[in-house]
Order: sequence, then C-alpha cells, then structure tokens
Amino acid sequence: MSNGFQAMTFHPNHGANVMLYDDNTVAYRKASFANAVTISERPLLPGEIFLVEIEKTEPGWTGHMRLGLTQLDPASPDLPELPPYSLPDMTNMGNSWICAITKSQNRVQQDSEGETEEEASAAAAVAAAAAAAAAAAAVTPTTPNEGPEEGGGGGGQECAPAPPNEQDGAQREEDGLGVFQLRNSNRRRGGGAGGRGLDSIMFGEYLKTSRGLVPRSALQPTPYAFTSPSGRRITLKRDNILPTDEGSRIGIIYLPRGNLAEMHYIINGEDQGAFTKKLPFEQAPLYAVVDVYGTTKQVRIIQLYGVTSLKSACRDIIVKHIAQHGVSALPLPRKLKDYLLYES
Repeated sequence: MSNGFQAMTFHPNHGANVMLYDDNTVAYRKASFANAVTISERPLLPGEIFLVEIEKTEPGWTGHMRLGLTQLDPASPDLPELPPYSLPDMTNMGNSWICAITKSQNRVQQDSEGETEEEASAAAAVAAAAAAAAAAAAVTPTTPNEGPEEGGGGGGQECAPAPPNEQDGAQREEDGLGVFQLRNSNRRRGGGAGGRGLDSIMFGEYLKTSRGLVPRSALQPTPYAFTSPSGRRITLKRDNILPTDEGSRIGIIYLPRGNLAEMHYIINGEDQGAFTKKLPFEQAPLYAVVDVYGTTKQVRIIQLYGVTSLKSACRDIIVKHIAQHGVSALPLPRKLKDYLLYES
C-alpha cells in the first residue's frame, strides 16, 4: 500500500474447501458447507477495521458466515492445518472470539449495572442449557442429495465470544438463529454511554481508525439490481440488504481500553455493540477469522486504507490529532477548514 501499510489478505493456510483469488483477497468455498476457515495473513492492528463483503451465496444450507478474532497464528508450525469449523473447533483451542452472522438480531446489548445475583444465576442457567443444546445439535443441509460431513456438529454453536468466564451474554435459539439472551430489559444499544464503542472514534460521517479515516459509507452495502428467476428486475437498496445477503459488508474492530480491549462487529455500517470488553490484545497478535460457512459461498476483503493523494493524507493526519470542534480554531483559510471538516 502507498501509505506504508500492508494490504489485508488471507493466509495460504486455510480450509481444504477454500480457493483464494485476486491476490488472496477473495475466499471461495468450492464444495460442501464446511472446511472453509480462513485467517488473515497479518494481525489486525488496534483500532483497524477488517471488512469483508459477501459476494456469493448458496441457498440450501443452514447457517451463515462466521467472523471473529483469534490469537492462533496461521503460520505457526503448531497449526499445520486449520480445523473444519471455527465454531466450536477454534474456540475450543483457546483465545478465539468468534460469532455466527445471522439474518437478524446480530446486535449485542451490554450488561446493565446492578444486576442481581438471582438474575445472574438465571442467566447462567440459560447459558448452560443453550450450551448443552448446541453440543447436541448437528448441522444438516437442506440441499437434496447432500449430507453433512463427518463431525458436522460444528454448526450447532452460533457464538463463542471469549474463553471461560469472559462471556458477556448467554445464548438462546430463536427461529433457528443463535442470538444473545438479554439478562434484563435495561441494556443500552450500540456503543453505550460515555462515548464508548464506535461513537468514541466518530468524526462527522468518518471513523478515525489507527490507519486513517474511513467514511461510514464505505462500511455500507452498495445497492444493486438483479433479475429474479421469474424474470422480474429487482433493485435492492441498502436498507433491504440483510446481513447474510450478497452485497452485505461485515467488519470487526477492537478498541483498546487500558490493558484490555472491547471488540465490535460492524454490519452494513451499524455498530452492533461490544461483543466482549475483555479482549487480552496485549498477550498476542490478533488475526481476523472468516469461516465461509453454510449459505455463504464467497467473500472479498474490502481494502479500506490507502492514500489517494497527499492532500487527503495530510487531512487524515490533522484530524487524527485534533478534535472536530477544534478545527474551526486553526489559523487556516476557511476553504481549508471546510476541507478538513469534509464540507467541501
């Protein structure tokens, strides 16, 4: 990349059913529904967004793409091949935080303060019951004449946010989708209060990341048109694209908060809240994990970073170190101030 950073690509050590294209930025599952785990070539930097777009889907399977972070190094000789499933295989190996993307209800809602022991005990019981159900469940495709591979039970678990005692929520099954069990009705949505989450790095319609500014629009799907089997021409707008649809853009970022970090999913430009606030990012590098699972057939890494001009590079540096309200106080011509505020 022209800004001195290496482009994000997939590592050559990947699942047996994966084929990589376009300089290892596209992952395609050539067969079955599993054995399609991929890991990023390099670790994700703190405050850097890893973003993929679903380019192809394959109807007839249950389950969808899984995404998360891992401290397992794909280049390590101790990891000669990746397991068939990210969930629960990689999470059982330790230090992996992975969740399945669903058609709806992906938003994580944070715990509220003052939860009673009785409520916590009830939530723990729900979590234990959900874990037992997940362990007994098996992934079964609905495609005719196709059967699950041996060990196909890897699809029963929808989320594994952290090692033991670091899970922020319990799971339940609803309409076949794994979602977070809410412990009470007083949780806040999104990044929460006090400028936490992505709100803490917002600059107008841009996110100030560790590698430069990213427009929110780049995180959103691009509207597109297609022809239905009946021959009808259909245009999908941004609001009509579900998280598991073709064109959907799903990202992940972790934000340091002292010696731990909080990890967020960004689905089609919307922050889903803190998946965990106990990410030990200082212990080892964190790699992005994409499991091209189930109905998800092909994904592409969206390259968000790169200098398009010296002028835009200077703007990124200035606004990275100056608050938005401070730009107006700079001893600069109005035209330059408008440019710094993305108003020209």
